[in-house]
Amino acid sequence: MMITAAILLDAGRSFAVPVAFTAVSVLTLYVCLRKRQGIPPGPTAWPLIGNLFSMGRQSHLVLESMRKTYGDVFSVYFGSTLVVVVNGKAVEECLSTHSARYSMRPELHTAQYILEGKSFAFSHIEVSEHKRYRTLAVAVVKQLVNGGGEKTDDAVKHGLQNGTRHTSIEDRIYMEATCMCDKLLDTSDSPDLKDEILQLVTKELCRSAADMLLGNTLSEYELDEISRVVENLRNSNEAIMLVNFIPVVRMLWRNGLRKYIQLTQSLNRFFERCIRNRKAQLATVSNGHTEDNGVLLTNGVDCTVKFWQKLKNDPQYEESRVMKVVADLFGARVDTMTVALAWMIVYWATYQATQEKAQKEIDHFVKNEKRLPRYSERNQLPYTMALITEVERHCSFVPFTLPHAPVQDTMLNGYLIPKGTMMLISMRSINYDTALWDSPAQFRPERFLLDQSGGFNSALAEQVMLFGAGRRRCAGEALGRMQIFLYSVLILRKCTFRRSDKDSHVLPESLAGISLIPQTMCVSISRREADGSKNTEP
Repeated sequence: MMITAAILLDAGRSFAVPVAFTAVSVLTLYVCLRKRQGIPPGPTAWPLIGNLFSMGRQSHLVLESMRKTYGDVFSVYFGSTLVVVVNGKAVEECLSTHSARYSMRPELHTAQYILEGKSFAFSHIEVSEHKRYRTLAVAVVKQLVNGGGEKTDDAVKHGLQNGTRHTSIEDRIYMEATCMCDKLLDTSDSPDLKDEILQLVTKELCRSAADMLLGNTLSEYELDEISRVVENLRNSNEAIMLVNFIPVVRMLWRNGLRKYIQLTQSLNRFFERCIRNRKAQLATVSNGHTEDNGVLLTNGVDCTVKFWQKLKNDPQYEESRVMKVVADLFGARVDTMTVALAWMIVYWATYQATQEKAQKEIDHFVKNEKRLPRYSERNQLPYTMALITEVERHCSFVPFTLPHAPVQDTMLNGYLIPKGTMMLISMRSINYDTALWDSPAQFRPERFLLDQSGGFNSALAEQVMLFGAGRRRCAGEALGRMQIFLYSVLILRKCTFRRSDKDSHVLPESLAGISLIPQTMCVSISRREADGSKNTEP
């Protein structure tokens, strides 16, 4: 919590009086909250800061240890904000059995005032409104994943069924992954490549997301600028948590908050410019007509514009929020994929035997088929799928869902959860549940292989939680799963990773945020001599 300390120390003595007044006010509120009957148990919290200083830089592990003391449902305080942490069987209650009860987002300062409450993923909006925009997001993603060659119910419903492609999305992903591999192979000989790898992966994913979702080809200058903004926003997570939960920090950390707002505004202007450019291109192609004119739906903006043309006269929809759906998908794609690929590389380098086994399986497929596998053929690479799935389970690089909140006062495991209470639902607790997994702390891809046939156990793999569940399940899941598989196949086909540090058999610690980031990436990257990929077409 170095950022926490810095913010509080920078305030100086001039803020002593307002801080003291705030502390007394918060203490009074805190005592009142604790007197409410029936709220889940939890550790004693400090006035003003609550339990924030106890979280450290691995808050997911701290909360995991608290579970052993207080049970599957317990409470902590982030500042003066009550937070209920949900684990184990109670997760199913919240996300599946009674998901409608817990389908709101809590009110957070950054989501409501900095993001202007327009993000369907983060903002505190009515459940019915979220459902409308999430349905749109799922339809857009399905249209992209299916490429236009296959009609889907959601795509038909929203008028997206006529899309066709010159190049399938899988071919585009393979081309993007090839460019990324070339950049990975050009990394330096530094003992720790974390910053270098995260920067280049973020940049390449921004490039591809701008093309796939926004329909824009970025110049190198634009790409450098937008990837820098994305990285700086990612690195601001810890300080922004304080802004959300300790109101006085908004006054003490004015310069930092101003910079964060500027970064967010810069990102929003980028989205608006890309969407405006693509809409102008569509208007030119269609000669200004807004009816169904057979324009190719080659990216997320195309699909979303098509949707808006169908419903622009419906007062339930706002164009700014409709187009914000694409921006949310952009952010989710870049952040999730960056972290996923970083951890895949770390695990492949640490567990060499699993990497080599997957590479041999991919080589065998390519030798027989004379091409790279399609996503629909993933079960023909059972060990590769098992390796990817075990990394997702063992690492659990998204340990919690985005915060949930109950739509009304409700009871969970015998405890009162007041309406609007922030809830952290632990997906990691499911991925490490001893009732589901034998020796969950052990990294063992073979657990996802069927005993008799050696095929991929897709039923067991569905138990791994990465994209959430229920009404708030990640709208971009279909695209995310496809990308993780295709990127992994291409990278394993072209590259080999080895650990370059002394602790080569020990995984690095992770740094907490919405997603976990490896603290170090001490790896070396080499080109596979016999990959034969130069002569392989997707």
